[in-house]
Amino acid sequence: FDLKFALTIALSSNRMVGATYTETWEAIQQEFPDALVDDVILKNASSYYLSKGTDLILQGSIVEPNTSHACFFEQIIAQLHEKSRPANMSKVIELMGTDQHTAVKFIRERIPCNCLDEKYKQVKSIKKMGHCGNENCISSDRNVERNTMVYCANCRMINYCCRECQVADWSRHKPRCKEASKMKADFKSSKR
Repeated sequence: FDLKFALTIALSSNRMVGATYTETWEAIQQEFPDALVDDVILKNASSYYLSKGTDLILQGSIVEPNTSHACFFEQIIAQLHEKSRPANMSKVIELMGTDQHTAVKFIRERIPCNCLDEKYKQVKSIKKMGHCGNENCISSDRNVERNTMVYCANCRMINYCCRECQVADWSRHKPRCKEASKMKADFKSSKR
């Protein structure tokens, strides 16, 4: 397991926020062509971030970067190795600034032990928050309760705090939406 690789690729994913899915994948594949074909490296990287996140939760620290990095590797594994679904980078982006409830639940569901059960009981009452995809969101920090969010019905890869933000962001999201929808369709047709 190459920790330097794991850290570099995770930091690379943070640099790609705002880039199209194609730009993100091309940059990662260009920078790390050999590592992306080795699912053992990717699974170890994901495990590292889950372990680090678990430690931080138990210490009472912030865990968001670790959850988003673990999710990043999960998305790569799902698309490139398991071929079970196309990558959904919006999940990675949403986990970058998530609430404690979502972070603890994300990690708890992916580790083999029950060491986070008590912590999950403590944070379970915290409202799950989501991140509005509109860069000019009417909400000051773009975070709103997840159960009130509106998802793009076409690509299902971005969510908004309200219909007004979705409409306002359409001109920016439209090319990405078409790209993500095409990627999903190509992925489904390749599985037949």
